[in-house]
Amino acid sequence: MEALEFERERETELRRQVAEVVLEEEGDRLDAAALADLDDEDVRRVRAALGHVDPEEVEEEDPFADDVFVELDFDDEPHEEPEDETGRLEREIEESLRIQSALERFIAALDAQAATEAR
Repeated sequence: MEALEFERERETELRRQVAEVVLEEEGDRLDAAALADLDDEDVRRVRAALGHVDPEEVEEEDPFADDVFVELDFDDEPHEEPEDETGRLEREIEESLRIQSALERFIAALDAQAATEAR
């Protein structure tokens, strides 16, 4: 019984390894086919979310440098900055939702591509 259980676990692990190898070998081609089904903005968002950014599109300065800066303001006078921060955060949320949507369409395109290839 132990040998049978061992072989079943071994088979499962080998199947996982095969899937990884196939994914590594076929991943770029499948990604390219799935990206071809998306519009240019979704392609840009998906690539950025996956860390595949075109070096020509990267700004010289860190676009997130201002995000880590914390301003300590001990003035008792209220000012307008929280509204600006709220607007910035709302824009970030909107962009995050667009990225999520682009990734969902990318995953759907990958699934469709895989289903086509399985036939």
